[in-house]
Amino acid sequence: MKLVKAVIIIIAVLAVSAAGIWHFWGRDLAATANIGAGLAAKHVCSCVHVAERSMESCLDDFVQDIDQLNITTDGNVTTAKAPMGLASASARYEPGLGCTFVAP
Repeated sequence: MKLVKAVIIIIAVLAVSAAGIWHFWGRDLAATANIGAGLAAKHVCSCVHVAERSMESCLDDFVQDIDQLNITTDGNVTTAKAPMGLASASARYEPGLGCTFVAP
């Protein structure tokens, strides 16, 4: 019985610790990933479709390291995804209007 009680206490302490870490560190990380994914999707969409440059040329424009983002262009939609599903953003090219964000 003492072993079960000790295991329950350890699990509770770990759960509270994980919640605290997410509250103080994870939310900021998720917000930063959202901003980065949105910026990358919009920039690459405009660069590829409006400026008619290659994807590699567009990715060279970034000053920050965006190697963690998976950026793809499928037709007129450019999507940027952060690892582990932390953030995702898309931008769609409309002729005459340019690139605009796509609501998730």
